[in-house]
Amino acid sequence: MAQAPSPVLLWSHRIKSQQFCRRLIILICIPALLLLLSAGAVHAQESPCATPQQAIIKFSGNLSADRYDPDAAGACFDFSKFPSDIQKRRDIVVSLKKILDSKGLIIDLDAAPDKADYSEEKSGLARYVLFENQLPEVFLEKSGGRWLFSSFTVSVIPEIYNQTFSLGIEKFSSKMPGFLKHKVMGISAWRYFALAILIIMTLIAGRIIGFFIGNIIVKTLKKRRIEWTQQAAKITKWPVAFIVMSALAAPVLPELLLPARLNAILFLALKVIAAGSAVIIAYRLNDAFFDYLAKRAEATETRLDDQLVPLLKKAARVVLILVGVLFVLQNMDVDIGSLMAGLGLGGLAFALAAKDTLANFFGSIMIFADRPFQIGDWVIIQGVEGTVEEVGFRSTRIRTFYKSLVTLPNSKVADAVVDNLGERTYRRLKLNLGLTYSTSAEQMQAFVEGVRAILQANAKIWQDYFEVHFNSFGPSSLDVMVYAFLDVKSWTEELSEKHNILLEFLRLAEKLGVSYAFPTQSLHVESMPGEPTQPLTKEEMIQSINGFGPGGNLSKASGPTLTHGFMPGAAQRKGDAE
Repeated sequence: MAQAPSPVLLWSHRIKSQQFCRRLIILICIPALLLLLSAGAVHAQESPCATPQQAIIKFSGNLSADRYDPDAAGACFDFSKFPSDIQKRRDIVVSLKKILDSKGLIIDLDAAPDKADYSEEKSGLARYVLFENQLPEVFLEKSGGRWLFSSFTVSVIPEIYNQTFSLGIEKFSSKMPGFLKHKVMGISAWRYFALAILIIMTLIAGRIIGFFIGNIIVKTLKKRRIEWTQQAAKITKWPVAFIVMSALAAPVLPELLLPARLNAILFLALKVIAAGSAVIIAYRLNDAFFDYLAKRAEATETRLDDQLVPLLKKAARVVLILVGVLFVLQNMDVDIGSLMAGLGLGGLAFALAAKDTLANFFGSIMIFADRPFQIGDWVIIQGVEGTVEEVGFRSTRIRTFYKSLVTLPNSKVADAVVDNLGERTYRRLKLNLGLTYSTSAEQMQAFVEGVRAILQANAKIWQDYFEVHFNSFGPSSLDVMVYAFLDVKSWTEELSEKHNILLEFLRLAEKLGVSYAFPTQSLHVESMPGEPTQPLTKEEMIQSINGFGPGGNLSKASGPTLTHGFMPGAAQRKGDAE
């Protein structure tokens, strides 16, 4: 009788059978999984229009210099509403490629979305526009799970093509001689000749426009005496000519069918030339206009416009430069919105860094609002004395009397105490005339009356108020105070009139027999040899006083020169000169 297997042996056989089954399952499942993965990869490769990026690659990759297959390139086009003519479909695909190349539009594959569920942020539609600013009609749409060039794009391609190649230069290329069809660096020779002819023709057109503006228009305006527009036409003739040249070259350039990258460079150059010329025109017109306003301001009595016009001119220049830079960048296809957003993020830091500049700017506004001084005024500001030469956005420039130029920030000027000596109605004359102690009381009284007569006889002295008095006994002189005001407009005129008045005081002292004192030490003795000077009588003193008064025979208040009356023949030479 056979012995039954032990439980341990049965358990070990069961373990072995389970391990065998597991190995068998692994050997069967792994190959099946690999087959499924490869099938999925093959299916993905068979769907080249799954994303916008793949559709664009399918289109541009099959119309390149290395591979030219219009049928494969049109695999991602929606021809559902287009005739089934294969050749016409090929023409549509090739026409789109020519349109993009002629306009210098290079597709950026990195910018194209590579996901099947892409949608526009603004509209939320499953649509991708290749060139939103230049060709908004050309876009891809998701249809039936595939991204295709839309049926609308397919329908408008012929119209865009006819507009782009309206001159029909390409039709004549087939009739050209063989040597012109020979390619140099991948470009037909006739295209080089056509490009050279285009450049020459635009230069000739520019010269004609410049001659027309510089001669005919300027001469016409000159005859009509329109000064400002005449100057404006003269200084803007060449920028206008460059704009015309760019406008003439832009529609002809696509007809040459140059490579896309070369066209992109040429179109960018045309945009920059046109935009830069427009900015130059605006800048020069601004200068011509404000120069005209400056001449008009000089003819007015007020000086406020004389200092306001240069400030407005500088402000307009800054605005034009900023707007001009943005305009040129926009024509270079730079995203101005993103640029402005980036500038906005740094606006706070910029404001903190430019707080002093902003303070000076607002200080200049306060100066023009309060008008504490004008150009040419004699001022004293924070210890700086001189004439105001210029008031700018940031600073005020003062020319000192020793001809140096001091620049003061406008924020400091707006807060400082301004002593405007140029706005004085009258200029004060304050003197202390010291006579010797040998002057008698009668001589002193006569001298004081004579000084008053001199002031009354001078037309530049403010007659409503002046003071002349024997004021004090000084250490070495008898002091006479003279306090008056001169009605003069400038410092030079003030010095000249003061000179004349002091000369009259000297003549008065000589006539009355008095002497001006200076610090001395006197030694008194009981008697001196020689005859003493005989003093004037009272009647003689009165005659002398009246002689220095208005209309007196001794008065010279009209301001004679130093040589008048001293150089023989001076009056005769003056008459001869007249």
